[in-house]
Amino acid sequence: MARGARHAAALRATLATLEEGVATRRMPALSALTFRMPRTFNDKRTWDLMRKQLPTIVYANPQVSVDVAPLGEGEAPSMQAQFANMPPRTIVLAEKTPTEVVQELLTMGKFAGKA
Repeated sequence: MARGARHAAALRATLATLEEGVATRRMPALSALTFRMPRTFNDKRTWDLMRKQLPTIVYANPQVSVDVAPLGEGEAPSMQAQFANMPPRTIVLAEKTPTEVVQELLTMGKFAGKA
């Protein structure tokens, strides 16, 4: 396969990944996501959330700014969602799958859109 064709195929595969799944829903009221994460990924769930779900969320919602900060002593990994019309909401990532985290974020987004 020619080099250009390989790059085109890789781009198509990346776009297909970004355009499918539960995280592709638009959340116009979502303005920022702040993650408190360990410096290294201890489990596959956290890695999947950051490497697979987060890019899809940001692709579907380009207005969202993303910040990642290291965990403090004794803290659990978490994500704080800032919506335009409601106080920040925190999701503790401890025992949740990436899909559960995204579903919870989407539920918050529905309520923020109605407020």
